[in-house]
Amino acid sequence: MHPSKLQTILHGTVREQSLLYVSLQQEFLIFMADMLIDKPQLFKGILIIRLGWVIHIMETLLVPQGVYIETLSPDQLSQRIRELLTIVTLDLSEDRPWQRHRMINGTLGRVPENFYPRVWSILRHQTIEFSLKAGNMLDSNDARNIKPNEPMFALRVEQFLGILDNPETRHFVLELFVVLSCTIERNAEVNFRQEFSVMDFIEKSGVDVNDTGEEVSRKFVKCLIKEEFVHLVNLQDCILS
Repeated sequence: MHPSKLQTILHGTVREQSLLYVSLQQEFLIFMADMLIDKPQLFKGILIIRLGWVIHIMETLLVPQGVYIETLSPDQLSQRIRELLTIVTLDLSEDRPWQRHRMINGTLGRVPENFYPRVWSILRHQTIEFSLKAGNMLDSNDARNIKPNEPMFALRVEQFLGILDNPETRHFVLELFVVLSCTIERNAEVNFRQEFSVMDFIEKSGVDVNDTGEEVSRKFVKCLIKEEFVHLVNLQDCILS
């Protein structure tokens, strides 16, 4: 990317046009680039990082400690970013552990292992169209003539998810796709509603950010049946040619 284009992005998208946050984003870019070279394992499962989200979550985590992000030295800021990236496993000793887990992983854009191939398998299983908001869709055509592990497919999925403005909601969408994938793996005769409104489904499922992963999965499966988002078909009709 040309430096002038990067400058336009930084100055044109930062909240309230704040020069402080332009500077912070520049520091984040530099630190993360160095970490990507030095510790690439920290970025496992992360394809796209939204810097605004990362700055916001760091502020959220630091304020209860009486620390403000703008007062950190470059070395301290780098260390805090590294600490955030190393939070991978769920810590049940934390207050509201599942909400924290979803907030952090949703903020970092981290996805479960084999997530993109799982989404690909759903799109290839039947003709289906997922929507998040008007004009924002992911459908079976996106999985045609492309392999499940191709970077372009992963980018297409991230483009679909990019419209979301809340990290926890993003994580719920990931959890939903995992449940849908597991459903067709275990029940090949199942098809989902052809026009699948993701946000409508999540709202009807009644999931809460503090629910455990098992509780969310159970609510999703229950909602699939209760709200008729799923139905049985002949096996030969399940797989796209």
